[in-house]
Amino acid sequence: MRVTSGGSWSAEEVRELIALLEREQQREPGLGMLLDVAAGISVGPDSRRALAERADKRGATVPVAVIGASLPIRAVLTMIIRTVQLLGGPAAPVAFFSSDDEAIVWLAQYALAGSGK
Repeated sequence: MRVTSGGSWSAEEVRELIALLEREQQREPGLGMLLDVAAGISVGPDSRRALAERADKRGATVPVAVIGASLPIRAVLTMIIRTVQLLGGPAAPVAFFSSDDEAIVWLAQYALAGSGK
């Protein structure tokens, strides 16, 4: 699944994305997300709280391959991921890439593992 960020994410958008990922993960256990942040990404306090709400849930996590992230965006995303993990959330695999091709190869290993192959 490809998600492209166009800038600021509201708390409602974060919740909708999480709900979509959870539904799709049930249908397709090997699902991964390619997150394109080349146009920027901003996750304010309300959006971070929406992400933290996910920290209390159990279940499968979705691997996320991030492309187009500048050094500051990588730092912010890494901080958000670690915060969710510190709150007891699942440790979703996240990696940063410079191209779609690299990201897709990385995601493919999770798709194979999720399919039982």
